Amino acid sequence: MKDKIYTIPVTDAFRVDCECSFCALEKKLEEESVDFFLGGALMEPDFRVEMNEHGFCKLHLDALFDSKKNALGLGLILTSFLDHYNQRLSKVLENVKASLDEDGQKSIFSRKSNVNPTEELQAFLSKARSDCTICNKLNNTMKRYISVFFYMWKTEQDFRVIFEGKKGFCSKHFQLLIEEIDASLKGKEKRDFLTKLFEQQINNLSRLQSEVKWFTEKFDYKNNDEPWGNSRDAVQRCIEKLR
Repeated sequence: MKDKIYTIPVTDAFRVDCECSFCALEKKLEEESVDFFLGGALMEPDFRVEMNEHGFCKLHLDALFDSKKNALGLGLILTSFLDHYNQRLSKVLENVKASLDEDGQKSIFSRKSNVNPTEELQAFLSKARSDCTICNKLNNTMKRYISVFFYMWKTEQDFRVIFEGKKGFCSKHFQLLIEEIDASLKGKEKRDFLTKLFEQQINNLSRLQSEVKWFTEKFDYKNNDEPWGNSRDAVQRCIEKLR
């Protein structure tokens, strides 16, 4: 199997012994993104605009803070974002206020409209809460790597062997594979891949179920002297598999 620059991250991830190779890849990309947005991105106007527009979800704000690599940089990011956010929020609140009369009802100027005066505010708050610069970057990059995965599966027999020896995928990346399959495989290739994928997923979910079950049974005093096998970290791996 001859690696190319764009296939190396996928190959490396599929060599990791884990419950989902795409999770291993995404974790690496996530760590690189945190370093990037606390480093080089701070000096790039285009990325500052992107961070102001999309902000960060709680998960990635925590990751930026927990990295402890650039507290000043994170402070600058938040200062710039809050300035942009507060300006936009103020405009939305002014629009809502202008559409209401003193009783909190639609004013005479907005009664001809079918739009609830608070819908704009709800849409703004919903987008602000769910939007995230790092999530957007990860989602776009992972879609490209899903396409690389299918290219490698079609063209590299060695990679097929590696794929067939894996432990399946988490629910998120299993769904991503299903969503992208029509654009990547046709006919017999599609049927062969789905047959292997479904068999692999079901077998490994059954394996994980048995491991979690044995984890619980180890708490029975009668099993004190029995070996843990692969069950000692089964609960953690089950959570990773499901979510």
